[in-house]
Amino acid sequence: MKKYLQPKHLPIPVGLTILVLGLVAGIFAINRVQNLFTKASPENTPLQVKITNITHSSFVISWITAGESLGSVTIGETREVGEIKGDIRETNQENHSKSKVHFVMTDNLKPQTKYYFKIISGGKTYDNSGKPYEITTANTSVPEDNDIAQGRVLDTSGSPLPDVLVYLSMANTIEQAAVTDKNGHWMIPLATSKTLTLQGLSNYDRTAQIIEITAKTGTETATATLTTANDNPVPDITIGKNHNFLDEGSIPQGSVPDKTTISQSGFQAPTSVPFTQSENLTILFPSEDEEVNSVIPEFIGNGPKGKELIIEIESDQKISSTTTVSDQGDWKWSPQTPLTPGEHRITISYVDNGIVKKISRSFTVLATGESDLPSFTATPSGEIKSPTITPYASPASSLSPTSLPTIRPSVSATMGVEVSSSPTQAEQLLDSGIDSFSRIFLGAGILIILVGLALVFF
Repeated sequence: MKKYLQPKHLPIPVGLTILVLGLVAGIFAINRVQNLFTKASPENTPLQVKITNITHSSFVISWITAGESLGSVTIGETREVGEIKGDIRETNQENHSKSKVHFVMTDNLKPQTKYYFKIISGGKTYDNSGKPYEITTANTSVPEDNDIAQGRVLDTSGSPLPDVLVYLSMANTIEQAAVTDKNGHWMIPLATSKTLTLQGLSNYDRTAQIIEITAKTGTETATATLTTANDNPVPDITIGKNHNFLDEGSIPQGSVPDKTTISQSGFQAPTSVPFTQSENLTILFPSEDEEVNSVIPEFIGNGPKGKELIIEIESDQKISSTTTVSDQGDWKWSPQTPLTPGEHRITISYVDNGIVKKISRSFTVLATGESDLPSFTATPSGEIKSPTITPYASPASSLSPTSLPTIRPSVSATMGVEVSSSPTQAEQLLDSGIDSFSRIFLGAGILIILVGLALVFF
């Protein structure tokens, strides 16, 4: 009789098989829930994050998201951050809707002070691989004028395009940015732009400085190249197109007064070479006595359409070459032989009805390591290229984003700072929540493991 009262046990092989299968199924179910815990929505992940418009009291953080979301920044003088700064459009209208482009200005800051910040997108916080981003503001310097650049961005049908990020780049200058209003207008103050060292104002040429403009909607991009002679207003920019406005920048000689050198920047004020019409020969880059941080710089200018130009560079070495002016009236040329560090002089000439017409420009090539300025070399399109970093939102990924040290040496080739972002794992766990589907997986995983153990040992 007693043998019938004894508890029955499963055969050991069967019990072990059930236990192993239960553990595998349980671990899978629990991992499923953990992934739902920590996974950040790719729709809200900040992409193409840039820090621009750096002054002694403010800077701008802008980024793009794949989906429409609300964005803000938490900033402070300590790593705990704290103060929330919202999108600039929230202060300009009562109900700012979600958007794919985000533009936050942090103002009322102290000069030459380190600040820490994190990005808040779609209710989740993104940082620099577990730590806040760092940036140091510039010193205090006051411009002597109110020079600005402004214009409009249009869609392909010619209608004004709101909520477009507009980036403006000039040589040796921190990148500037703006966002278009409901009428497609944008405005950027150039006079307050800083040098890359943040030690003073940029001494850009008010009449012949090359400007590169990039407009982004989140899905489409447009570019424009022009000079400061034609930046107020900039000709309309149509999204999805690449514009070359260099031949539209002609101004009468002497119509723009020379600006006084601002010694705080550490650079000499370039001397402009005014031109009366686009058919005249000009050198737009480099400016007179400009310092160039590339041994193979790209020279840019205007000239008579279709004319063959003779190019000579004089220094310790002498280089001779030719190039032809395009049908748009502009020319670009780069030497095949690297230039030696030091002073150089470039001369461009052509023959017109038996008369030699020429123009010269002096410039200095900096030695490697002599300057923190970016290296501007020739590209097929003549644009200044910058690396693009694509962040991954999941904390479990093997993301190694570029860290953002003190801003002075850390500027991208577009004179702005482009950084990557990753969500803070602890904050992701708090914000993500568990839906009913996740609860089912979690409960099933635990139940399977318990049943397997019970069948084997009891």
